[in-house]
Amino acid sequence: MDVLKDLLLVCESVIDTLKKGVQERRGFARPLQIVAFHWYGTHECLEIRGRLLINKGIRPASTDDTILDNIVNMYKRMESDELPGVKLIPSHQDEQAQTVSDEEGYFRVTIRPKDPIDEQKLWYDIGLHVSDQKLGKTQNIGRVLVPSKESSFGVISDIDDTVIETGITSLFETLGNTFLKNASTRLPFIGVKEFYN
Repeated sequence: MDVLKDLLLVCESVIDTLKKGVQERRGFARPLQIVAFHWYGTHECLEIRGRLLINKGIRPASTDDTILDNIVNMYKRMESDELPGVKLIPSHQDEQAQTVSDEEGYFRVTIRPKDPIDEQKLWYDIGLHVSDQKLGKTQNIGRVLVPSKESSFGVISDIDDTVIETGITSLFETLGNTFLKNASTRLPFIGVKEFYN
């Protein structure tokens, strides 16, 4: 199984390299997208993670989306064009750091503020900036959760079959939920909101 996985990764890498070469030769460039993941930190350090991708113009999910809209958007999400080796500068207040995206476009960086952060807040914004000669400039905001020092426990939860039903016991139901529905049309289990509250 590991041999097959390694072979698929090599094939993906070759295809990505060929596609990138063709796009560069034709002068074809699409805008860069910084995908920032909600992450966590402490009062001493803020960690942010995310991914650098070619922006495929996926619109936010809507209850008005057709089945074709959902299929096209799911394909765009699965067939991502990652951007490796791109320098990214995260910043919080006057503090800056620097990182470079890995071979799959992922980045991870920690900022250690010199001044104490506001302990009354729960979420902290991290500015994310890219300025690249070939890709141009773009920015986004990443959000970092810092629990209160008075917190006695945390809840770490999955979403699939915990908050929303995936139909994992039925192949056709799972495929239907994945490709034919979206974040606005997949409803949570009854009572989930009340349970988490």
